[in-house]
Amino acid sequence: QNTIRECEMTKQCLDIMCKKYKLKVVLLGRIGCEVPNNCHQLMELTDFQEYSTFIKNFNKCRFNFCGSMRDASPRTVTEGMCFNLPVLMNKNILGGWEYINEQTGEFFDPDTIETSFEPVLDKFIKKLNNNEYTPREWFIKNYGEHNAGAKLLDFVKSIFKDDELNV
Repeated sequence: QNTIRECEMTKQCLDIMCKKYKLKVVLLGRIGCEVPNNCHQLMELTDFQEYSTFIKNFNKCRFNFCGSMRDASPRTVTEGMCFNLPVLMNKNILGGWEYINEQTGEFFDPDTIETSFEPVLDKFIKKLNNNEYTPREWFIKNYGEHNAGAKLLDFVKSIFKDDELNV
């Protein structure tokens, strides 16, 4: 589990976010996780939650941090975008990277946390404070119900012969 969630790298990022930026952090589904000393007063750890409670927690947040590298496409990223939460994402993630662009968030490099994370975080916070991100609008335009339905239909048509489909 620690390898999947990139705990050591995430702790480095959290330490910077808490120590220098005094950001309040909610770690969902991570009760019992070791957190940096600088974060204890600024951090809330929760256990895994029922879906409705989990979603309500998005209303408390200003952005979504995704430090994972081995996730194929974290559901929390797209769900957060639907709540208009921009994403600060590990650039080496297996999947989900296709959702990040100038409208939705920023990438950070986990291999150079010591030198590159703060400049990315500075840019991210500045754009966040200036309301320059529009993740909900972008997501609905590119992945909303209409687009997802059309993509699914194209996929199904690519697998089955036209005479097998009644569409």
